[in-house]
Amino acid sequence: EGIEVDAARRTEAVREGVLKAAAEIGGTVPEHLLSVQDKGSLLWEVANLVESVTPITGRFDEELLRLPEEVLTTVMKKHQRYFPVVDSSTGKLLNAFVTVANGRVDVDVVRAGNEAVLRARYADAAFFYDHDC
Repeated sequence: EGIEVDAARRTEAVREGVLKAAAEIGGTVPEHLLSVQDKGSLLWEVANLVESVTPITGRFDEELLRLPEEVLTTVMKKHQRYFPVVDSSTGKLLNAFVTVANGRVDVDVVRAGNEAVLRARYADAAFFYDHDC
C-alpha cells in the first residue's frame, strides 16, 4: 500500500475503497460523487489530494438528520471532502460518511478527529438553522 503515482489507478482505488467502506456500514455513496469522467467530481478531487488511499468511515449524531440534507451534504462534500453515505435502497442520507486519508494512519485517531470536526461544523449549522428558520 505505497504511493500510487498513476492517477487513473489512484482514482479507481479511491472509488472502490469508498464504495467498499460505505457498504461495510450498510450504505452506499451517490453515484454522481464517484464520477470518473467528471473532473469536478468529489472523487476526482479526493483522488488528487492523496497519494496512498486509506478509506475511513465515520458517523455523526443521528439527531442532526433533522437539518436539511443539503446543509449536511454541503458541509461534508465542499468543506471537508467527505463522501456522504446514503441508504442503498432508499437513497436517504444516513448519519455516516467516508473520508480518505493519505497513507498509513491510525484509523481510530483519524476517524475521531474527522468526527470532531464534523460535529463542530454541524453544531454551528444547527445553531443558525434553529435561530434563523
